[in-house]
Amino acid sequence: MHETNTHTPSGLMTVEQATAFLTLGRTAFYALIKSGKIPQPLKLGPRGGSSRWRRADLSAFVESLSK
Repeated sequence: MHETNTHTPSGLMTVEQATAFLTLGRTAFYALIKSGKIPQPLKLGPRGGSSRWRRADLSAFVESLSK
């Protein structure tokens, strides 16, 4: 994991920010979501067209890897 400016003021991250934060490609990121290791995204907007992940949830995932 590397630290770049990957967080938003609200603590929500786009897929681009989340994959950069975790240093994963999109395919690996979505595979981890499908397996339940990373939580499903929050769906924002009236039709749920925007997906965001909580930075705290992604940090918790990283922490779980060291256990």
